[in-house]
Amino acid sequence: VAAIIPGDGSEEQSNHRDIVLHLHGGQLKQISHLHPHYTPLHYTIIFPTGEPGYHINIPARHGPQGQQRTNNVSETSYYAYRLQQRTLETKAALLWSGKLFQQYVVDAWASVEQSRLNWVRHNQKKIRAEVYQGVVDAAAGDEEVTPQSRQVILPSSHTGSERQMQQLFQDSMAICRHFHKPDLFLTMTANPKWSEIEEALLKEPTVNGKKQTAADRPDIVARVFELKKNAVVKEIKEGLFGSCVAHVHTIEFQKRGLPHMHILIFFHNHHRIKDASDVDSIVSAQIPDPVAQPQLYQVLTWFKYLF
Repeated sequence: VAAIIPGDGSEEQSNHRDIVLHLHGGQLKQISHLHPHYTPLHYTIIFPTGEPGYHINIPARHGPQGQQRTNNVSETSYYAYRLQQRTLETKAALLWSGKLFQQYVVDAWASVEQSRLNWVRHNQKKIRAEVYQGVVDAAAGDEEVTPQSRQVILPSSHTGSERQMQQLFQDSMAICRHFHKPDLFLTMTANPKWSEIEEALLKEPTVNGKKQTAADRPDIVARVFELKKNAVVKEIKEGLFGSCVAHVHTIEFQKRGLPHMHILIFFHNHHRIKDASDVDSIVSAQIPDPVAQPQLYQVLTWFKYLF
């Protein structure tokens, strides 16, 4: 399930999607994606009772120590709350919806992303967009700059923006220039059979007897992978393969939805790989002993028959 958002975010567009309701009287009414009735009207199977969705006036509660960051609940916090499994919601239709649940998640992300883009579009002065070189280039270009012309600048703090990608690329190149070429290229792939994932899936089968799988809950897969990724990076930084002075990694998602990480590891000079014995001390290509290491043997043989 994917969403297609036209444009690159710099166009002068409406603040909301083109969502039109056909009323009983025959009239047409346009609503925002932040309207509380958009979600129950769009996902009637998940919300058959018409439970209102997110809107900007949901009051925020105080934390356990009385702290309160904002007066109202943010859109990100609301959807993060809805995606969590709770004891009283084991039979919630949302978590049992399969691909419809994935569509709901993608729709929620698109709504959050559009709200962030709208904030950037209407707060160019706060982010000091005039200091970006792109504005100077636009004014010095061949195109005529009119009073109606307006170029929206996405700052590097906006996830996925061109400036953020350029900043990350330049940081990575600076690390390579300082520490020279990397010593290890490591790939970590998510395993849908991880016990943490299987334990978090809903156990009660549906009416047709179908059990929930990892493909039905990409949110659980992403959270478990993030925790394991952080654990692996921590062990690498603590000297799992040697004295690590720097690392660069990126996260990608396969077509089936499983994430994987590519990481470049830079060693200290006295731990750099120099000969075959150094390689053999790090890389091992052999089947583990089923008696001495039964768990590792079971995992490895499972992948053998999988592929």
